[in-house]
Amino acid sequence: MSPALFNIHINDIENSIPDGLAINICKYADDCTQDEVVSQDSSSHMQEALEAVQEWSNRNKMTINSKKTKDMWICFNTAIPAPEPLVIGNEAVERVNSHKLLGVWHQNNLKWNCHVKNIVRKANKRMFSLRECRRANLPTEVGITSYESKIRPVLEYAALI
Repeated sequence: MSPALFNIHINDIENSIPDGLAINICKYADDCTQDEVVSQDSSSHMQEALEAVQEWSNRNKMTINSKKTKDMWICFNTAIPAPEPLVIGNEAVERVNSHKLLGVWHQNNLKWNCHVKNIVRKANKRMFSLRECRRANLPTEVGITSYESKIRPVLEYAALI
């Protein structure tokens, strides 16, 4: 019941961002992301959107954890200087080159190396249970069940990537 109540509570968060800012907001179970496309001749309005969300959170007696908030800037043109760092309250938001969102690692160069590396690392850790099944001379069905329940889901999650 509490996830449903939380979603009802934050349902109006996007209304706090002025329409003219052209900020996209996506809400997840207990998370929220904001993104913006900035053309070459204009400037970012993300700081204004963050301030609007900060005001909304204060009105709704919630706090934004600036340590969990990340800023990722994607730009392939080297002539454009990076925008100013984002600030929540008095704390700067960390700018990152890669970030995990809903189990998928995204990189600022739009490649999938980081995601694939993390999936392979996670699957290799879980291979231990499969090796233990073989070492214990358990029936093949136990190994198959172990693979299908522990390793295969890791490999298949976001497999289109």
